[in-house]
This record gives sequence, C-alpha cells and structure tokens, in this order.
Amino acid sequence: MPQLAQVGVPMGGGCAWEEQKDPPGVKSFLQAKYNVGAKIRQSPSRVLGQPSGVLRQQSGVLSVSGFPSETLSSAQGINVEDAFCAIADLFYERLKKEDTIDARRKEDFAKDIDNAPALTHAERDFISSSMKLAEEVSAKANRVSGTVNEPVEKFLWRSEKGGAAVAMSVAKMDVSAVSLVAELWLLDTYAKKVENKNRKICEVWSNLNGTRGQQYTTSLGLPGGFKDRLFETWFTWEMTIDEEGRSTFIIAFAPFEIYEGMHHEVIGAEKMVEATTRGVFIVKELTENTCECTRAQQGYLKFSSAMPVSALDLIAKK
Repeated sequence: MPQLAQVGVPMGGGCAWEEQKDPPGVKSFLQAKYNVGAKIRQSPSRVLGQPSGVLRQQSGVLSVSGFPSETLSSAQGINVEDAFCAIADLFYERLKKEDTIDARRKEDFAKDIDNAPALTHAERDFISSSMKLAEEVSAKANRVSGTVNEPVEKFLWRSEKGGAAVAMSVAKMDVSAVSLVAELWLLDTYAKKVENKNRKICEVWSNLNGTRGQQYTTSLGLPGGFKDRLFETWFTWEMTIDEEGRSTFIIAFAPFEIYEGMHHEVIGAEKMVEATTRGVFIVKELTENTCECTRAQQGYLKFSSAMPVSALDLIAKK
C-alpha cells in the first residue's frame, strides 16, 4: 500500500501513521481508512450522518460505539474529518492488539506441542481412518484438468458406490510446517472471526473432555432458496517425526456424531439442515521454512433431491 504522502492526500489532525511498521493483518484496515476518509471529504453527511453510525455526540462529548471506555473531548465543536480519524485510530489500535494476540496464540501452540494431551485410542483410530481416505484418494484420484502447471495441484475421486466426490489438493508452501498447522488448527482467532463474520453460526470448543480434540460448529448459507446447512465437526491432530528428524502433522476432521463425549449445542441450529464433512490435512516439513500441505476432503450437503454429478463435482473442486 502506498504511503499517504506519496499519493498526496491531506489528512486531518491525529491521522498520521507509519505504514511500514504495521503488522500484516492491519494493512487492509489502513487502506479502508484511507478510502473512507476520501469519501468523508466528498460528502461527510452521507458517510457519518446515519442514525446507526458509530458517532454519537451528547453534551459536547463524542463517544464511539463499541468502545464504551473511550471518549473524545469536543469543547470547540467537531470537525468531521478529525472525528473520523480519531475513531479510525481507535479501531486501528484495537486491530493491532488483535493481531498481536493471534500471533502469540500461534507461537504458544508451537511451543506447547510437546505438552499436548496424549492421544486417546478413539483419536488414534480416527486419525488412522482419515489417513486411509487420503491414501485411497492419492491412489485413485484423477487430476482436475487445467491444474497441471498450477501452484496448487487438484484431484477428484468418487467411489464406485457413488455419492459425494472427494477432492484433494497438494501445494508446497513457503512457511514452516508448524506455523501452517497453527494457522489451520486455531479456528477461533480474531482473523478467523472476521473471515467468518457473515456466517450465522461459527463456534469453537477446544480441549474436549481434556483431550486435544475440538468441536467446530459452523453454518453455510446456500443460494436459490435452500436452507442453510449446519456442520458440526470433530477435529484432532497428531505429530510424527521421521528418521531424518522432519515433522509431519496430521489434522483429521469428521462429523461430530462419531465423537463419544460432550456435545455443545448452539441456538439456531434447529432451523438448519444438518450437513457433514470429513477429511484430513497432512503437513510435511521440507525445510525449516517450507512444507508441503495435502488436503483431502469430502462434504455432504444433504439435498432432498438428487443433484447432478457435475454439480457435486463442482462443489468438491471448490
């Protein structure tokens, strides 16, 4: 993102920042701040004049919705641009904190791997069956046309029994294996919450019954008048080390109905159609800062009428 001085945009008081020092997750916010600031200059009443806006002024004090402890003194009236900049800075500071918390959680995951609860027999059986799925797909799947020279290789396989296809993707990543696993495993980071903000349901429960496992309950909106789908999924993971000292991580997931333990329920689930997904992530360490990630996944959206095979394949490829 170019610095504001380079694009020649004048800013009101309190809006200075150093773009090059910002954490990666904040850069998109800075761009949004710049874009909205430009709109305010063009038509401040249209941007900030809505009753539901974040600005509220009472008795000479400007407060920010969502930041109850933060107020801005306004003895001489409020300049709209300066007010927005002050509010944007509050959100900016909050986002920096959230980025920091996410980064620390990922670091803690990497540091505490050796201290994770021992796998239960059920978890070991679960991981073993998930690996068999990946092995079967690897042996029988056909490459998706047009992906030969792509950075992500894609494959598709359907059992002779029919049903939903199993999709598989393979990619080499310029990131350490443990960093990628932390990104995949931590489903409730601030970044993931922003990513899933449009889902009606998205909940995570970790350390189920003192195990490594977690329950991930999320919804999926469908077009065309179809009811939303609800996925309740059990996740667990394992790490192995080969003879050369390289790590391989396995994250297995399957419908939560196979988990024999506590089940967390969510409000609103009864209005949705239950769907399922199962599969596995296999992350192999190549070097200290590179890895290979394989994902095999199958999903059942459970439509009442049969869908064309081509439509099922399209869903799987996604």
